[in-house]
Amino acid sequence: MRIDLHLHTTCSDGNYPPQKVIELAVDNELEVISITDHDTDAAYDLIDKAKVGNISIIHGVEITANHEGNEVHVLGYFRNGTSDRLRDFLKRLQDERVGRISESIRNLEKHNVKLNYDDLAKFSKGESIGRNHLASLLVENGFADTVKKSFELFLRKDMNIVPQLLTPVKEAIEIIRSNDGVAVWAHPPQRFFDDYLNIFRGYGLQGIEAFNYRKTTSTSNYYTDTAKKLNLFVTAGSDWHGFENEDFPGKLYYKESVTDKFVSHMLESRKP
Repeated sequence: MRIDLHLHTTCSDGNYPPQKVIELAVDNELEVISITDHDTDAAYDLIDKAKVGNISIIHGVEITANHEGNEVHVLGYFRNGTSDRLRDFLKRLQDERVGRISESIRNLEKHNVKLNYDDLAKFSKGESIGRNHLASLLVENGFADTVKKSFELFLRKDMNIVPQLLTPVKEAIEIIRSNDGVAVWAHPPQRFFDDYLNIFRGYGLQGIEAFNYRKTTSTSNYYTDTAKKLNLFVTAGSDWHGFENEDFPGKLYYKESVTDKFVSHMLESRKP
């Protein structure tokens, strides 16, 4: 199956609205997709189900969490949508995001970088506000030439501009599981993959996003082999945002023989 299970829209920090992402997926002959915006599933309320063609859509969300001071992203995939409890949890994360970005702007003032929080509205078209929006505002105000440069100059971890996330990985996984969801570790960094994997499995992690544009073939194969040994699902997702010069997914390397197991599990388990 031609899939991409990690796509973003304007509901978080993507450049295209949900329906346009669906259209692009149809044009690129994808068969199964998931919109996994940061800490929100609002995109699913904006999709016209009569205009999705033959594409199957797996309801998803990407939860941003923390483990030992490191940012970790956990993908949640749901057979039949999200519960009120999970949406309340996501709302809490949205409030946390607002607080983090507000404090980030105050921290930037210490470096003689003055920004207006209200100006972020130009870049944040959805409810999920994040660092990419702040980076764009830095470019808009002439403090950096590009979004990438904004991160290099001001939003580096060692500068402590953006406060640390508070949501533990354990809590993120537990709430996904309590919503009859499947918890998958998104684009796991190599530097702590081996150290953290067994810990996260203990929390209830069920899968690894082994195939992603950030991963080399050798790394993807290692992640896949590890997942097989531990009886974990393997997924593939581009983490596409629609940024400038970013091609729409269609050339993502993955092994269908491996990822089809997860896709079939999600699609076959839906309610009629």
